[in-house]
Amino acid sequence: MPPESNADPAIPPILAPQASLIAPAETGTRLSISSVPPAEPAGHESVPSVTASRLAQFGFWLREEWIVLGAGLLGFALMVASQWIQNHPAWIQSHAETTQSRPAAPGPHHIQLPDYLVYFVEHLGAVLLVAMLVRIALEEKFQQTFLNRVQRGVENSIDETSKEVLPRSLGPLKQRIDEFNDTIERADKQIDQLHVELTYKIFEALDPQLRKDFEEKVMNAPFFRPKYHLQLRMRPFVGADGKNDPDILEVHVSNKYWVTNYSKSQRTFPVKSWLDDIIWPAGKREARFTRFAFGQVFRADPSGEREDDPLDDLARHPEKYQAQLLPNANIDDLKAEHINSAHGMLHFQYPIERINPGDTYEVVIEGIQLMHRHDNFVWNFVTLTKQLYLTLDLEGGLTDRDLEVFPRLLHHGDDPQRNKAKETATRLVDLTHQQVFLPYQGVEIRWSPKVNRESLRADPAVDGPAGAAAPSAALPGVM
Repeated sequence: MPPESNADPAIPPILAPQASLIAPAETGTRLSISSVPPAEPAGHESVPSVTASRLAQFGFWLREEWIVLGAGLLGFALMVASQWIQNHPAWIQSHAETTQSRPAAPGPHHIQLPDYLVYFVEHLGAVLLVAMLVRIALEEKFQQTFLNRVQRGVENSIDETSKEVLPRSLGPLKQRIDEFNDTIERADKQIDQLHVELTYKIFEALDPQLRKDFEEKVMNAPFFRPKYHLQLRMRPFVGADGKNDPDILEVHVSNKYWVTNYSKSQRTFPVKSWLDDIIWPAGKREARFTRFAFGQVFRADPSGEREDDPLDDLARHPEKYQAQLLPNANIDDLKAEHINSAHGMLHFQYPIERINPGDTYEVVIEGIQLMHRHDNFVWNFVTLTKQLYLTLDLEGGLTDRDLEVFPRLLHHGDDPQRNKAKETATRLVDLTHQQVFLPYQGVEIRWSPKVNRESLRADPAVDGPAGAAAPSAALPGVM
């Protein structure tokens, strides 16, 4: 029997010794209050000993239950027996005869032995039966109370154990994770260093300024242009006398692109453009910028499905975005500070300030320059650019019977996609290139008056015999 100090305070002292054992859940028996001493911990016994101990506990519990039940049945039997005796004919006759011989004023010495025994047996049976019922009721009540307290105690113990054990258990795990992360970080640094050593090995032969430009404009470029539309529109130049100059073309150059701040800080993007300023008919400059505008790009449908990364969403679904351009800038107001002439070109430069990380702006800049009917147009990019869309249109009565055009990319990748279905007699070039252009890469377009190349062969070894198929006007390849 366990010491009294371990008794549950919720159980009355008279029943505390009975609360020393809870039948194990593994036996499948109903939990009850028992006076059987608890078994030794299973961790210190063999399997047969544990099994024997549990069987002994079950036997003790069953014996106690049978004792209580037997006492109740005995009480019920005594009550039935007392009634049977009182209703027996022999008892009735004996009781009548005894009653007739009694004095008129009976005293204690007049009580007959049969009456006393019957009275004792009847009340003893009632007491035993009531005791059994009370025992069953109290046992159920105190068993539930005891189980509730055990449950609360187990829950409290689990909470306290979790608070004590989890920090001690997670501490080494967190330390191991931190060590693993440090190892990965050191490995990344070593890989980066190896990559730098291998990549920059050729830089030993380059000047420092070129290395700096490569690092700033390629390796750590803060801005990226996800799409770029370069459009040329060519028409005959009308001179001061109102007549078309047979050797000069007026070329309208239009640039429209998106630029995104890929850095983690607010940045200023320098808009740069240029025009040829070589040809001055009648001693007058004709090259000029005609339009400049910019504005932020927003998603047209903010509630629609989108990618988790806004930049990925912009790259994959550009059709869902549109720009809110500010009013066109006054070109005359920009001339003093943002437009200047140098080295036979007109240079335009304008800073778009305070572009937040991840923001995208649309930039539109247009101008006019004069070029010859036999000429070469070269356009290179100063910012990382992807998805070039190039178009060349003829206006003012010019068609593909007057000029032939030969575009090619100054690029390291594959040939562009020529959209032949969109090319017509006046749209001579319509092509798309999805790959990224590095700084100083670009596009070249050469043109000349239309020549019947099928009948002309300057060098049969190169051009083939007369009458052979003419070379295609498609892109000749990659530079």
